[in-house]
Amino acid sequence: MRQYLFLGFLFLFAPAALACSCATPTNDIANDDVVFGGVVTAVRDRFGFEEDVQVHFTVEQPYKGIFSQKVTVYTASTEASCGYPFQEGERYLVRAKEENRQLVTSLCSGNQVVEEYPSLALRRLAPTPQQSSRLVVSTIALIIATFVACAIVWRYARQPQQSQKSSRKQK
Repeated sequence: MRQYLFLGFLFLFAPAALACSCATPTNDIANDDVVFGGVVTAVRDRFGFEEDVQVHFTVEQPYKGIFSQKVTVYTASTEASCGYPFQEGERYLVRAKEENRQLVTSLCSGNQVVEEYPSLALRRLAPTPQQSSRLVVSTIALIIATFVACAIVWRYARQPQQSQKSSRKQK
């Protein structure tokens, strides 16, 4: 009887098993470091451990942050750990972040199996947050430079008038 009571308490107070939980992925690729369309060429355990897997791709359609034809992306090995279930030979639209010089993706990243690649041209041209801050700084610098140039031109434009006035006073 004590054994059953013990088991009952064990299940009652045992912590809940943690599973993958994420918000719905957005279609906005501005927060992704790398976005590309490609075919999976191999899926391998990382260093022989089952925690992460290496997924090797041949890049067919680069969208953002990718400049090579072959790329390796890391993901957890199970969906319960938020790993994306890539299948060899399938074509995917992959969205990844760069972490410790490696590309990492998950179920929450918004990866998709695709027949053909979507047109992301407008999103591809949208500035990233880093580019946006550079744009703001550049715009402010341009405004200041324009103001300084106008002030210099105004000063030199007034100088001959002032010298003419002073020469009239002397006469």
